[in-house]
Amino acid sequence: MAVTLADWNFIWCCINNLWAGGRMKVGIIGMGRVGSSIAAYLMFHPKVNEIYINDINIDRCQAEYEDLRQSAALLDYKVKIKVITDETFEEFQECQYLFIAAGHPRLNSRESMKHLYDKNYSIINSILNKMPHTFFNAEFPRKIYIATNPWEMFSIAFKIRPLGPKLDDIRVKLKARCGPWILDRKGYTNWGIAAEAYKVIE
Repeated sequence: MAVTLADWNFIWCCINNLWAGGRMKVGIIGMGRVGSSIAAYLMFHPKVNEIYINDINIDRCQAEYEDLRQSAALLDYKVKIKVITDETFEEFQECQYLFIAAGHPRLNSRESMKHLYDKNYSIINSILNKMPHTFFNAEFPRKIYIATNPWEMFSIAFKIRPLGPKLDDIRVKLKARCGPWILDRKGYTNWGIAAEAYKVIE
């Protein structure tokens, strides 16, 4: 198969990252409460120097971009934030890690995971289908994590890594309240899953 311009662009990106001392680009799709919390955590990760963000709501994405880059400047962090649109979606292939947090949130603990799976399946499927073929090139493996609920079911259905097991483990270790308990009182959960995103980057 012929090497395309996109292939060469990614090869150059990999070489450039090595020259830069292994600094990483990470991507986040879905900039709701979970996605924006992941971005906020990763902004302080010592190995991350660029964060690519995307959301179906472009106004939300632009607003998060401004909020994040202003925060980084205030704290004198050199991380670069970049908005990815449908027209520039192929740029996600430059990322070593991709976190998918798009879709409908779980509203309360009474909402079944099967119902949430049915609501979010087409969204996750559409996102993965938009990825250029080079994104799944085994010679340049990327780590794709799913934070969208139900992450256990989506991880199996799409053969991608789940974001959530480490958080569940720490809840057991601490004998802490579970996610549904937090959800029913706070309306959403975000910080634990964002901390796990920080933790998985090597």
